Amino acid sequence: MDATQTPAEDTQPARRQALEEHARFYARIGAAIIFTDGIEGEAAKASRRKKWQTTEPLTDPDYAAGLIGARGLVANIGINLRTSNQVGIELDGQQEIDRARELGLPETLTARSSSPDRLHLHYRPPAGLDELEYVSFRFEHEKVIAARNNYYVSPPSIHPDGPVYTFTSELVEPAELPLGVYLELVSLAKSSRSVASVAGRGSLPEGSRDVGLTSHAGKLRRIGCSPAELLAALHVRNEEECKPPLSARDVERIARSVGGYPSGVSDPDGPQPLQSIRADEIQPRSIKWLDKPKLQRSAFHLITGVKGCGKGTWTARTAAGMTTGAYGSPQNVVIVTTEDSTSIDTVPRLIAAGADLSRVYFIEEHFVLPRDIQRLEDSVSEIGDVGMLIIDPIGNHMGGADTDRESAVRYAISDLNRMADELDCAIIGIRHLGKNRMGGALASVLGSTAWVDLPRAVLAFAKDDEDEMVFHVQVIAGNRSGHGAGEAYRIELRDVGLEEPVTYAAHIGTSTKDVDDLLTADRTTPKSKDARGLLLDILDTEGEQESDALDARVARETGLAARTIRNLRSELKAAGLIRAVAQRNDDGSVGRWIVARTAAPRT
Repeated sequence: MDATQTPAEDTQPARRQALEEHARFYARIGAAIIFTDGIEGEAAKASRRKKWQTTEPLTDPDYAAGLIGARGLVANIGINLRTSNQVGIELDGQQEIDRARELGLPETLTARSSSPDRLHLHYRPPAGLDELEYVSFRFEHEKVIAARNNYYVSPPSIHPDGPVYTFTSELVEPAELPLGVYLELVSLAKSSRSVASVAGRGSLPEGSRDVGLTSHAGKLRRIGCSPAELLAALHVRNEEECKPPLSARDVERIARSVGGYPSGVSDPDGPQPLQSIRADEIQPRSIKWLDKPKLQRSAFHLITGVKGCGKGTWTARTAAGMTTGAYGSPQNVVIVTTEDSTSIDTVPRLIAAGADLSRVYFIEEHFVLPRDIQRLEDSVSEIGDVGMLIIDPIGNHMGGADTDRESAVRYAISDLNRMADELDCAIIGIRHLGKNRMGGALASVLGSTAWVDLPRAVLAFAKDDEDEMVFHVQVIAGNRSGHGAGEAYRIELRDVGLEEPVTYAAHIGTSTKDVDDLLTADRTTPKSKDARGLLLDILDTEGEQESDALDARVARETGLAARTIRNLRSELKAAGLIRAVAQRNDDGSVGRWIVARTAAPRT
């Protein structure tokens, strides 16, 4: 492929083929790959080095082809030099190429970046070297700049200026760098090291602000700046060069992250000792609830249910409450919807629920998780004062990944809890249940178990078994709250000035039914009605019963959960049809409850 070829001239099938060919070569030489943050602008060369963006040295050509062939369509690839057991030399211009040749460099695997005189030379470390102090050397303006950790963006990546990275010769194993040449490079680097590169680079537009400030902070930390000095310097650069400036919270996050690395380390982004913190240095926090036990602040939730069970209508009511102060001070809501029409479905529902529409924002541009999570986070931050982000349905934003595969789902959504925590907002993803619901709500969520393992709470919706306009929502999984009673609500129609009325989810109260029972129930038989009758029949014909034994018997005969039977008993007691008397132990504690009929007639 010619080095002047741009992406517009390259078809996707041809590009994938090129990626796979190079991937097989990288596996043959044991290269460890780093994926950049994208293929355009600063993101084409920068990488946050998240766990999912890096690999160990590749050994399986087929695996490498599958991985790089897919990810390489949305991100550039780089070779992590130290992890790949390589030493790199970067030459910027013909003058620097001539200087390097004077050292007697052997021929080796060489890549061309944006022009014929900008080269990356790949070598194996010298044999017998006790310690590999530096892994890359850059010849620039009569200096040699060394780095302990570095990566080179590699073929067939796409340079931000348009050209495609290529190798200048056959794909061969990197040559060994002679020990004398390596030691000479180290000497040149130590004699010409400079901190002049810490100076600013100019304007940082949207899309490169976070990366630019992080890079600047890393350079400051390398020359010994304290965390406080980092923060002060970043605030100045943010105001002067970021267009528009990042929020103060984002600047503090960058300073805190980079300030955690030891000062004087040549590359804060490279492999370092794992950081630790003592437990007594962590400030405990309480869970912030919006609507206990269903909705938490600063957490990712999954809402699931069959089509037509009122998920969208209930979510619209919840979003409306956020805009009008139902959960505290009024806050903004961001909605991403790819199935419902914003003008026909979502906005009319919000109006019916009394939302402040000036506080509701729709993201219309499509995004893919996790590739675009930083763009999504930046969008929410720039809107500001956002208390809730709704993604409906969340499965439409996985870039065609297999939603049945554990690794694919975790890869896509694992960062949403962190994002919710950093933005201090509730994130709600919506997903459908499968057709086979005999195993209950949790087992019916379409796809991998990661869909229910990662969210802080999973809420399931189900239609009532007696009233077609009544629905129930209940927490069915969560690591911060139990599976308590759910909420019952009725779908009503409200006039909002359109030709047709619009649905609204009217709160009824605490649900006495179990979502699992409702989802697995035979719709032709109202089981809860049968259970009420059976409870009364047993008490009428057999007399008083021990409560737990009664619940278990009725649950067994009706197929309902014991929890549902207990709720039904509570209803019958409230209606005056049964009574419960405590039998106490010698120490005064309640040993068991005895249930009996009252004289009240059935209705």
